[in-house]
Amino acid sequence: MTRIRVTPGSYSVAMADDIDQSEIYGFADDDTQAARPSHPPLAPDAPQGDPAGKAPKSARCPDCGYDLRGSRLERCPECGRQITPSVLAHAERKARIKQQNREYYRTPLIAAGVGLTIAVVIAGLTHTWTEAAAVLIGFPIDVLVGWVIYAASAFTWLGLNQSMKISAVQLMGVYGAYAGTASVLLLIPLPILTLPLLIIAFVALLHQMLEIEIFEALVLAILTVVAWFLIGMVVAPLIGI
Repeated sequence: MTRIRVTPGSYSVAMADDIDQSEIYGFADDDTQAARPSHPPLAPDAPQGDPAGKAPKSARCPDCGYDLRGSRLERCPECGRQITPSVLAHAERKARIKQQNREYYRTPLIAAGVGLTIAVVIAGLTHTWTEAAAVLIGFPIDVLVGWVIYAASAFTWLGLNQSMKISAVQLMGVYGAYAGTASVLLLIPLPILTLPLLIIAFVALLHQMLEIEIFEALVLAILTVVAWFLIGMVVAPLIGI
């Protein structure tokens, strides 16, 4: 005996014994429901947007660093490390953090290099190349003093939003860019205009590079300038300036 199975938009003919009653009447008993295969949920630590388990574009093996981009292998071809969704997720997070740290270093170092070069060239052309050399020698001292002031402020009232190593590199960018900016501004023969511009430039660089509030950048700038002034008063007599 045959029956006509009707589905929306189509029909088919099947034997009566092959028809699942739940498909006709819209119900299923416990045994029928238990027998049906279920789709397992996605692993909670699988990389988002990649249910097939394909390695993300930036993934590398956490043991040997082998490039796993586009790989669907269950083990690393280089070292044999088992590749699971959690391993892929860890590799992706590690690569993302590495990329972020690279960005944290790149901009400040470029700013320091460009600014310091401008400062040295202007000092050499407008004064003497001895003073240009003094700019290079004094730069590490300025960075060290500024970093100590920043570290003391961070642990007392400012707070930390990144590692001290990254902060030191960011301060190099601040002071290098400020050295170049100050060298250009000091060419203006109007001290009444130059001083406010120097303050604005220093505060803006601290605000931008360290990602702190304007008021915090202003206070930090004042503390740093005072420290530079006091150390200069001590060091100048020692070197005969």
